Amino acid sequence: MRWLYGKTGVVSTVARYAQRAVQRFVPAMYGSYSRMVGGWFASLGARTNGDRLETRVPETYLNTNPKNIVGLRHLLATEDFDYVFRTNTSSYVNLGGLDEYVQGLPDAGYYAGFIGERDGTRFASGTCTLMSRDLVEYAVSDPAWEFGLIDDVAMGRSMARASVEVQPLERVDVLTSEDLASLTAETLSGAFVVRCKSNGGREHDIEAMRRVHHFYTVSAS
Repeated sequence: MRWLYGKTGVVSTVARYAQRAVQRFVPAMYGSYSRMVGGWFASLGARTNGDRLETRVPETYLNTNPKNIVGLRHLLATEDFDYVFRTNTSSYVNLGGLDEYVQGLPDAGYYAGFIGERDGTRFASGTCTLMSRDLVEYAVSDPAWEFGLIDDVAMGRSMARASVEVQPLERVDVLTSEDLASLTAETLSGAFVVRCKSNGGREHDIEAMRRVHHFYTVSAS
């Protein structure tokens, strides 16, 4: 498991304001600006520090795209793997269930997740993306990669250029107090990723994570 980090501090703040300014005041230039800046950020490299994968990409929402590319390139260069599963800190992943799931997958050409759609392109949400190594290699070397898009949409468009269709993965959502109150072990059966992010605040999300962990732990015992 690796936690992906960007660079914080003054550099991150300057990058965020610069990107927002171009996006808001010179929208016609945003595409070319994103390609130039995103491509440069994606070339900065990364290092592994314990379980942290630390990039030099400024930590901003818009820079999630080049940060993801840097992280994937680093994994390809330093890790021996068959699949990558990408999620975020607001999702709970049952690692045992994930390991069991990948045992039955094809060796290559596999791209799956919780499916979204934007402008006619189907993509795997960043909360839940599973990819075989060959497709990771394709994505990080894609000459048409679109740094102006958020990373999961850009990945979906890259996979479309590779003529790869995204496959569905089951994801359970615990987004409201009602979802939390009705959560049971049966609800989680068959899924290994649970989305716990809500508009109800941090306390809801923490309790959701704890409840989900409890049910998976009980079912495994």
